[in-house]
Amino acid sequence: MNHGNKGEVGHGAVGLTLALGGIVQRAINSLGCTFRSSLAVRYGKVPLRSLSLQLPPGLPNATRVEATLDGKTLDANIAAEGNRITVSLGCGCVVSAGQTLQIVAG
Repeated sequence: MNHGNKGEVGHGAVGLTLALGGIVQRAINSLGCTFRSSLAVRYGKVPLRSLSLQLPPGLPNATRVEATLDGKTLDANIAAEGNRITVSLGCGCVVSAGQTLQIVAG
């Protein structure tokens, strides 16, 4: 789901392709108690302030999060509600073509 110009992107365990003028590729991997999601922009720019993710069934509630943009750690906070988490990215970030945003929650 795309929330227009609000700088927010949300998707379930199987969705999301287009966001704010950039094509976004997404990969999800859950290992034990850790959930990983990555967003790779193929062209354009995607400004983000928050990202909502639906966790796979059976994964415990996430209480911590780490966000990186091409290996650089970003200020990130997590809010969990059931099997959905919202990751707030401090002052926001812009993911440009060729860059990858990684989210690790656990």
